[in-house]
This record gives sequence, structure tokens and C-alpha cells, in this order.
Amino acid sequence: MSRLYEAMFLVDSSRASAQPDQTLSAVREILTKREVEVLHLRKWDDRKLAYEIGRHKRGTYYLSYFRSDGMTNKAIERDCQLSETVMRILILRADHMTEEDVEKLAAAKAAVEALKKFPVVNASV
Repeated sequence: MSRLYEAMFLVDSSRASAQPDQTLSAVREILTKREVEVLHLRKWDDRKLAYEIGRHKRGTYYLSYFRSDGMTNKAIERDCQLSETVMRILILRADHMTEEDVEKLAAAKAAVEALKKFPVVNASV
């Protein structure tokens, strides 16, 4: 039975800022390697960590929603432990979300990305 899951990936901030596309691709590859249906994946935030993880004081979080049978979640966690990109991962069942909510998140992200393409015009006259 396929369920909706929410995953938060923690990545080193210096790597995420130096290679944003490669970092996102690495996270996506971990999920697609286990043949889960990725519904939404985006960079969430860059924050100071509460405690150092391997001499890293800051971390970048990537939020993902995906459909999985649940048995593959352990394999995803194991892949993250073996990954040089991902420092930590948390996977939770997303029973509080519907697929419409996830689609709204994806649409909002697309709208923000579209707005970033337009130059800012000074409106002062």
C-alpha cells in the first residue's frame, strides 16, 4: 500500500551554496534510486545548527514529499547514511497532507520561480 511521506534532508550549507544544482540532484537521486514517486522536492531553508555535526555549524534543509510503500524508507535512510552529501534525514508519514496540498506547494514554488525571472523595476517617479 502506497502512502504519502514527508522527508527532511540536512545537507552541509557550504556544499549546498557552492553546488546547488548538484546537491538537489543528489537528494533526488537518493529518492529515485528506490523508485518512489517524488511529488515535491525543494530547498527549504539554511540555518545555524543547534550543535555541530562533523565540524559543520550550518545546514541547508531540503523538503520532499513522496509516495512509498514504507518498506523502502529504511533503504532511503541507509543510502543517506552512505551519502557524502546528506548529513541527516528524517522521514515521517504525511497523513496531515493531501495530494492537493502537495500540488499547491508545487504550484506556489513554480510561481515564485517565475517571478524571479522578471527584473525588479523601480517604481519611484
